[in-house]
Amino acid sequence: MMKVSIIIPVYNVAEYLPRCLDTVLNQTLRDIEIILATDGPKDCDAICAEYAKKDPRVKVILHPGSYGKAVNQGMKIATGEYVGIVEADDWCAPDMFQVLYRQAKEKDADVSVCSWYEISNVALNKYEYFNYMNRVVLEEDGTFNIKNNPQIIDRAAFPWKNLYKKEFIIKNQLKLREDKGGSYQDNVFYALVLSKASRMVGTSQPLYFYNVENENSSTNNGKTSVLYPIRRTQARQVLKENKMLDNPEVVEYFWRRTFVGLKIFLKKTQEKYRKEYCKSMRELLKKSEEDNLSFKYFSASQRKDFKLIRKYGFYIYSLREKVRKVLSYFRGGSILRVLINEYLFVIRILDTIIPKKKGWVLFYSSPDFADNSLALYRYLMENPLPGQTHFIFAYSNKWWKKNISKYQYLFPKTSKIKVSFVCTRSFSGFLKILLSKTFVINERLGRYTINYLSKNHLIINLWHGMPIKTIGFSEKGIDPKILQGYAFLGKNSYFFVTSDLFKNIMSCCFQAPPQKIYITGQPRNDCILNNDKKQILEKHLGLSKFRKVILYTPTYREFCRTNDDAHPAFKNIFYCDDYDEEEFYNWLKENDVLLLFKPHLFDEPFYKRSWGMINFEHPNVRYLDDLFFKQTNVTLYELFKYTDVLVSDFSSISVDYLMTGNPVIYLLSGAKDYSNERGFCLEDNYQICMPGYQAHNFKEFEAALHDALCADSRKPDRMKAMPLLHKYLDSNSCARVREIMEELTRKETKK
Repeated sequence: MMKVSIIIPVYNVAEYLPRCLDTVLNQTLRDIEIILATDGPKDCDAICAEYAKKDPRVKVILHPGSYGKAVNQGMKIATGEYVGIVEADDWCAPDMFQVLYRQAKEKDADVSVCSWYEISNVALNKYEYFNYMNRVVLEEDGTFNIKNNPQIIDRAAFPWKNLYKKEFIIKNQLKLREDKGGSYQDNVFYALVLSKASRMVGTSQPLYFYNVENENSSTNNGKTSVLYPIRRTQARQVLKENKMLDNPEVVEYFWRRTFVGLKIFLKKTQEKYRKEYCKSMRELLKKSEEDNLSFKYFSASQRKDFKLIRKYGFYIYSLREKVRKVLSYFRGGSILRVLINEYLFVIRILDTIIPKKKGWVLFYSSPDFADNSLALYRYLMENPLPGQTHFIFAYSNKWWKKNISKYQYLFPKTSKIKVSFVCTRSFSGFLKILLSKTFVINERLGRYTINYLSKNHLIINLWHGMPIKTIGFSEKGIDPKILQGYAFLGKNSYFFVTSDLFKNIMSCCFQAPPQKIYITGQPRNDCILNNDKKQILEKHLGLSKFRKVILYTPTYREFCRTNDDAHPAFKNIFYCDDYDEEEFYNWLKENDVLLLFKPHLFDEPFYKRSWGMINFEHPNVRYLDDLFFKQTNVTLYELFKYTDVLVSDFSSISVDYLMTGNPVIYLLSGAKDYSNERGFCLEDNYQICMPGYQAHNFKEFEAALHDALCADSRKPDRMKAMPLLHKYLDSNSCARVREIMEELTRKETKK
């Protein structure tokens, strides 16, 4: 038996369907089947056939029209232990069904639920987070149901955020209504599910992306909105038949949710259908009287509006709302907000019409100018693009301003290409952003920048490493305002990755079309195999004096820092309770081993203050900060070649280091805390992205070090994983990126 069957009703969604299918097929839970219930048109059928040909897990069936019939037919043939529903214009987080299935199995639940994002399009995608679990009170076993949580009837009636046990569906003969008009049939189905489910589980993690920007959607159709009061009437009847309305709190929450929906669809219903809508709505609201509605959970204004519509109907209410809207413009700063929005709109128009300087390449690199951005800059200095005349470095934080002097070595006086620094918040910086045709970035852009940028820029998104940790849409509890930056880049930039695996990960994290993601390798990796920095490193580090060299590069652990001070979880540089510094340093000395410790840039202030607590003065230890690399004109990746083993944790640097062929030890102490706070892009990332030794305490770490420095017994694991992580093992990544940049520039010029 399959673990999960995913039903996708398909009709008139060709624009959105590929994105939806890509996110479902690339789920971390692989044991799934996808049932596409399609009723055309032909372009949708062609897409379904193409995906069925590519992946044997995809089944295509024809259904005779209604949304309800499509889902019901899919349920009949589903072979999964659990069944999920995804709407074809929406999409999913990469681990959605892994999380839903795992929590359902752990609690033997009838229904497994997740939270979601709602996406609307106003110039750019805007994301609103809905937490399904924020008002749920759990039983001792971690489950809940409508009897002990009547307020869940007020939660959205969407079936797509849930996973249903197939046995539960069959036993209770659950199905969607199949009558004429497929819209809002999920209201009735959801009422049935809540009435019958005795054990539900949920997560506050937003795993589903509900798209409300599709103009062809029934929820945006003014004609089908008339069906909403009818469906709510049918849902009420289901609750009544199952004696759910015996509970006054269920009654209260049902009517409050109904009223919110009615107000929304008042605005959406076309003028010629409003009379019909108003009639259905009033008939529905009158039934609230026989349900003894107490208005306990209604606000004062909601109570007043509800009674007004029930008594007088839509037109009196609509007139009052128009008067309110006019008056609102003269209250508390709303005029100022309108002016600000208009200002950004004017800037966007200016950015659209102002001709771009095709020879200007603007670098936006945060928090530092290093890694991929630096590597590509150096390559383009030697191999400029056709017509390239000017490099611009744009910065937005104070760190850059204080440290610009460190970057003087980057500007050779003999270069014919002009180089300048600008602050994005200055007039000069603003002007250069508007004029520059090409952007090279390694970080999401600021909120104001994405609000006024037009589509006339070519954005080369190098990012800052292949992600093992979650970013963007895969990150837990991310602020929707921050998510806008990821959404903007997903739509408007081009990505450069090292393999098909990371192509899929970046597509999910940014919700980016796969065709805008190129497998080239990372520019910063060009110097790993080929460089001549031995003499410089020998002068500063004395590498030849030691038999073996260990490089330790931990990632920044947000959960272990509070106001730059040590969190209780921080015990030492290895985060291990059983670590003995004196014993380890003696081992380094006895075995003639050098430890190079390179902290994350964000951690440097913390370690400098911890200098007395941690002994960095030992002759077998070198502390490498950012200033060391600036002063020596050496990059961290050029150092790899002269070390024997890397020790890291969840850092993307470990993916780069695999190109050397040397052992990697993954020190995973605190992995559970890190997973809870930040999380990983793949459920099984340790097996795929971390081939080699894995140590969870210092005793395991010591054993791994002995093996890595002597036997290297995990070499076959690395060799097996390499094709998944790196398509290219050469020093030509910059050349490939430059070639694609030139090609994209030509295409932009032809437009």
